Amino acid sequence: MTTGNSIRYEGMTIPYDITFSPRRRSISIIVHHTKRVEIKAPTGTPASFIHDLTMKKVSWIVKRLRVLDSMNELHAERKYHEGEVFFFLGTPLTLSVNSDTLTGGIRRDERSLVVSLQQSLLGPDHTHDIRKLVQDWYRDQASRIIGEKIQEFALVLGEEPTPFRLRNVSRRWGSCNHEKNLKFNIR
Repeated sequence: MTTGNSIRYEGMTIPYDITFSPRRRSISIIVHHTKRVEIKAPTGTPASFIHDLTMKKVSWIVKRLRVLDSMNELHAERKYHEGEVFFFLGTPLTLSVNSDTLTGGIRRDERSLVVSLQQSLLGPDHTHDIRKLVQDWYRDQASRIIGEKIQEFALVLGEEPTPFRLRNVSRRWGSCNHEKNLKFNIR
C-alpha cells in the first residue's frame, strides 16, 4: 500500500491510499465508512495515471465524504432529554417526558414521542429508563412494519411468510440463511 498521496479540491486536502494487486484488472475508488479514501489498482499502474483519475473523480469522492458527514450527524450520541428530536419514517418527533402516570409507557403523538415515567421511578437521572422505553418502542415499530412487509412480499412471491429476528449489529442491514430465516439490523 502506498500512503501519503493527496488531492486538493475547493480548499480541502483529501488524502488517499493506493493498494496495488497483481490480480486486479481495473481501478476502483473506495470511500470507507471511516472516511479513508482508497484507490485499488493493478500492479504497474503509473502513480500519475492514478492521480489524474482521482482528480477526475474528486467531485464524486467529496460527495461521498459529505454523505458520511451527514450520516455521522444523524448518529450523534443520544442524550434522551426533553426536547431532543428523534426521527421515525422521516418524521421528526420531539421527545416529551412526563411523570403523571402510575404505570409508565411511551406513545407517539403527531409531532412528539411522549414518554411517561412511573412516579415511583422519579429520581435525579432517569435517562436509562427513557432510553430503554424509546429503544423498545423503535424495536416494536420495526417488528410491526417488517412483519407487514414480509407478509406482503410472501403473498406476491407465493411463499409462506418466514420468521424473522431483529438484531443490533454494526455493519449488516440484514441476512437470510438456507432455512429462509431472516435477520434485520435494528440500528
